[in-house]
Amino acid sequence: MSRRKITHIKTIVAIVGGSAVVFVLLGGVSVGYSIGTIPVLGVMGALFGAIAVPELEPGAFRYPTIWQIACSIGGSLLVALMLASEVEGYVLAIMIGTCIGYLAPFWIKHVTLP
Repeated sequence: MSRRKITHIKTIVAIVGGSAVVFVLLGGVSVGYSIGTIPVLGVMGALFGAIAVPELEPGAFRYPTIWQIACSIGGSLLVALMLASEVEGYVLAIMIGTCIGYLAPFWIKHVTLP
């Protein structure tokens, strides 16, 4: 494995892991820290964090738009799950997730990371 590939993997793990921890810490304050909510919040944070990765490491992804759309739909569906939505909520989550993922290259430029 080349050094460049290892750097990509480290960056991806740092962003995804960091966003998962932030989602668990901040989301747990509002919904509570239980055995059921912690994994859902962690996966939700990881998926929403993974949306930004193709913009930060463009050489690591062959189809970044598909990656961003898939991750944002997954995260949006988990939000609908946490809100105990009806069928309409899941359909809306898919539509909003598609828009968030498709437009990710435009809005990610305005997010500042520490």
